[in-house]
Parts: sequence; structure tokens; C-alpha cells
Amino acid sequence: MEIESHLFNVSKIFGYKPKNIQYIYGSNSIVAKFDSNNVSYAFKISLIESLMTEVYFINTLKNNSVPCQELVNYDLSKKIIPFSFIITKWIHSDSFVGHIDDDISIKGGQEYGKGLVGIHKIELRGFGSPLDIDGTKWSSPTWNKALESFFKKNIRSKTPLKIFDTNTVETIINKTYKNTNLSISVPYLIHGDLPNSLATLSPKIKLLAFIDPGGIIGGDPMFDLSSVYTYNENGDFGTGFMSGLISGYTDIRKLTTLEKYRFNHLKLFHLFWKTCFYYDQKWNHKHLMLETYSLLKQLQ
Repeated sequence: MEIESHLFNVSKIFGYKPKNIQYIYGSNSIVAKFDSNNVSYAFKISLIESLMTEVYFINTLKNNSVPCQELVNYDLSKKIIPFSFIITKWIHSDSFVGHIDDDISIKGGQEYGKGLVGIHKIELRGFGSPLDIDGTKWSSPTWNKALESFFKKNIRSKTPLKIFDTNTVETIINKTYKNTNLSISVPYLIHGDLPNSLATLSPKIKLLAFIDPGGIIGGDPMFDLSSVYTYNENGDFGTGFMSGLISGYTDIRKLTTLEKYRFNHLKLFHLFWKTCFYYDQKWNHKHLMLETYSLLKQLQ
């Protein structure tokens, strides 16, 4: 892909003079970090979908005074280049790599959890993902439909029965996206892909911005919280960060009995789809599969 030519074409239009360019390749997007007029920027293009959700997410956080990226330019029409793109100011941050279960990891999680409460206070007008830049139209009519669409979009239709027997699959589905007890009447802003954020560690830990939302950002805050302990254990964030996140969150926002119910059943949902996703990617899915069976037994 000629991302360099796309960057320079966009730069001509918006008046940038890119130098010190670095490319960061993801599975669904490419980011070019560049400097122009003594300011660092991130130029991001999507390889699969529009960046509508990300633009809406950033604008909504900004309008509600929640730490976010500074959106400078964007185009979703694919008329300037054949991809939707955004340009944000680059945020210089620290990494939690090497801080798995130590004091920095725990305190980082606590700061993240406190910030997440701010996101979850924001009421939206629909479930799933926005279909327009103002968030007046949404992809799903209900939260249950949003969950079902999310699962079917991310998982091959035959995969569940390659891992679990028919009865187990039907039981999990009935306890998750077909479970009417998970229904909510008011959609709230959620991140959808924890724990993507930027922070500084020194001289003190500070949350700088929530970044890279998932494909589903309108729904139940318990969707975010319940994903915490199903996150990739081999990633940059260990159990210390995750336990800190939960404590930082619940110190401010206590969970009700109904929320705890939804938390546990949405955790089952996350374990189920991630087991299937790992299987599809030919990654080791067995630890997630065993956790799925264990939680399912507890919820019987």
C-alpha cells in the first residue's frame, strides 16, 4: 500500500510538511507518525471500515471533558484518498510494558478506572455504532441486537460448534445475547475495546487520553468492565492493572445487583466470542475455552 503517497496527498491539501515519518501497521489500520512545523501528528487510515465510530467517539469525549485525542482533520468520504482517515495530534506517552503486577501497574489501572466512569456517564441515542457523524442513527435497535451483531460480525458461523457441543452453544447464547435480562433501555457511551489508552508514568501516573474504540460504543457499561479479565494475559497489561481498574472504577461507581448480574453474563459473552476468535486466528484458545466452561457452570 502506498501510504506514503496518501500522506503527502493529504498533507498538500491541509498544509502539512511531513518529516521524521514513522509507520505503525495494525491489522485493520495504518498510522503514520510525522512532524510538521514543530508539532507531531498521527495520520491514521482504516483498511476495512470507515472511521466514523472513532471520529464520533473523540468528539463525544471532547464535548464531555473526558481525556481524548485532539482531532485536527478527517475525511470519511474517501474522495481525497481511497480510504477514510483522521489526523490527530500525537500524544507523547509512556508504556506499561514491564509493569505487569507492580505498584505502577495497579495505580495505572486505578486512574484508568476513574476515567472510565466519566465515559459511562454519557447517554447516547442508540446502540452499537453510529451511522452518522452526529449520532442520530445507530446500527442496532436494541442492546441485545448489538451484541448479536457484534458476535456474528467477528466470528465465523461454524466456529462455535467446532469448539463446543450444540447444547453448550445454545445455553451460552440464551444466557448472553438472547438473554432479555441483559436488555437496557438507555444506551451509554462505552469504549468497546479495553484497555486502549495513553498515560504518563513519571513524575506521576496521569491518564492522557482514551484511544482506539471498538466497533461497538453504544450500550451497557458492564460490557467494558466484564471484558477486563478476559483480556489477553500476555499483553502489556497484567492482572495488577486490571484489578486496579476495577477498584478505581467501583470506588466511584458502586455496582447494583442488576449490574453485577449483567457483568457476569457479559463476561461469559466475552469469553465465548474470544474463544471462538482465538480459534479462528489459530491462536491458543484452550485457556479461554476452559474459563468459558468454568463461568458457565457458575451461572447455571
